[in-house]
Amino acid sequence: MVVVPLIWSRNAFIVYDIVLIFLNTTVWSTKSRLASLFLLIVFGQFANITILGMILYGAWQTGRTVNIFTRKA
Repeated sequence: MVVVPLIWSRNAFIVYDIVLIFLNTTVWSTKSRLASLFLLIVFGQFANITILGMILYGAWQTGRTVNIFTRKA
C-alpha cells in the first residue's frame, strides 16, 4: 500500500531531474535553483532510504519466519 506511491514520488524526482538537464536554468533565481536542489537531494534520498528500509524489514521478517538454516533431527 505504501510502496507504490513512494516509488511514484521517487520517479517524479527522477523525471524532474532529467527535465532540468534540458532546461536553461540560468534565468532562475538562486533561491529557485537551491530549492530544486533541496527537493532533488533530500526528498529523493529520503524516498530511496525508505524503500530500502521496507525491503530490508521484509527480508528480516521472512528470515525470522522461514526456517531455512535450521536442522531438524
